[in-house]
Amino acid sequence: MPFRSSTKQLKQQLEQQYAIQQQKDIEHGLQRTELEAKIRQHQREEYRRQEVERTLREQQQRDREQEEMRQKRIMLEQRERDNGYRERLRKTTPEALRHVRDLIRIRYYLDIHIWNCRGVQKADRALVMQEAAKADAILQEIYDIIGTWEESLFPDNPEEWRVAKKIRD
Repeated sequence: MPFRSSTKQLKQQLEQQYAIQQQKDIEHGLQRTELEAKIRQHQREEYRRQEVERTLREQQQRDREQEEMRQKRIMLEQRERDNGYRERLRKTTPEALRHVRDLIRIRYYLDIHIWNCRGVQKADRALVMQEAAKADAILQEIYDIIGTWEESLFPDNPEEWRVAKKIRD
């Protein structure tokens, strides 16, 4: 009979091991299922992230294209204005000459004012810098005007051309 009890014990041990193995398989299956669910969740999140990035890149591309079109339009408008502006500058009417004279006076006044403000406090420097920018813009306009002067614009009086050339140079 000792053989039977050991067989029974062996059978019980095998059943216990089998039950434990089944429990482990079930747990492993749950873990595998949970792992697969996590993988699917990660894949969905990755897909969503890629979609957001793609949408963002497309939007940035559209924004760049719109900005380029806006810049081109601005350049064309500026070129058209410059062409008309240059034609107006080329006219050496007495009014145009008075305008240049007034610009020179304004520029001189601004230069003197800026020079007198050289010791201003830090809080007021922005105002002085604005005036300096205005003075530079006026100087550029003066250069633009006298840069268009040619001898052919002064056909009646060579003396005026000599004075204009001296100013231009």
